[in-house]
Amino acid sequence: MAAVAAPTPQPVVAGPEQKLWHGTPSWLLLFGRIIGAFLVVVVLLLIYYFGYQFLAPYGAIVWIVIAAIIVWQLGAIVIAFARIKTTIYTVTNQRVMIETGLTTKKVED
Repeated sequence: MAAVAAPTPQPVVAGPEQKLWHGTPSWLLLFGRIIGAFLVVVVLLLIYYFGYQFLAPYGAIVWIVIAAIIVWQLGAIVIAFARIKTTIYTVTNQRVMIETGLTTKKVED
């Protein structure tokens, strides 16, 4: 029986890079954060409503604290939305690129 030579592997020829997909993450990633902020606001208002007799002497301070917490929650949502919108994924036939950054861009291959 004659020996058969193993086939030589064919070199992989890389063609031009083709973009397959380009986009950002879905804003639905914020859904949990929005629900959490809504629940915080509802709980704060319920605490104020049911604790009105106790909190009445501190009315202005309580409203300032409630407003500060609401602004904090809204700021967190806006920052998270900006991070999502400034993250760009590019999928090509040769690599995956991720661009991130609010003020400066960072590209990862």
